[in-house]
Amino acid sequence: MSEKTLNFKEFPSSMKNGILFLIIGWVWHYFFLYRFSKFPSVDIQPKMVLSHLVLGLGICYCVIKVKKWARPLCITGNSIIIIYHLFFMSLFVLGNKMNLSVLSGIIVIFFSISTYYLAIKKTSKFFKEYNKKDGEDENKKPSTNKA
Repeated sequence: MSEKTLNFKEFPSSMKNGILFLIIGWVWHYFFLYRFSKFPSVDIQPKMVLSHLVLGLGICYCVIKVKKWARPLCITGNSIIIIYHLFFMSLFVLGNKMNLSVLSGIIVIFFSISTYYLAIKKTSKFFKEYNKKDGEDENKKPSTNKA
């Protein structure tokens, strides 16, 4: 099978929006880590920041390359980031740190929008059609021959 290449302009609008909000969400997440690390009582290790950077870049790259497994992985990862920032948002509200609470809220919004666009049927159909093997019939059922 030859390597398929796609231009970003050829992606459906739902895919473009999902990728756009995913990248924006990761940028805001890194900004949050930077702002959060400015507190004297917080010790964020460079290794953790680097692992978040590699994870974010890897997920964005694989979704842009339309890897079959990338969309469900990204949706799962987005859900984890959303829960993570909802937790921090509630802690910051209780601790009267409204700037960080708003920042976490913005991150939740961006990752939620990305998750929505990546989860809708139009994007799912695009991923399935793009990753369909050459000559594969969509209506063909796998054989269930039992010998």
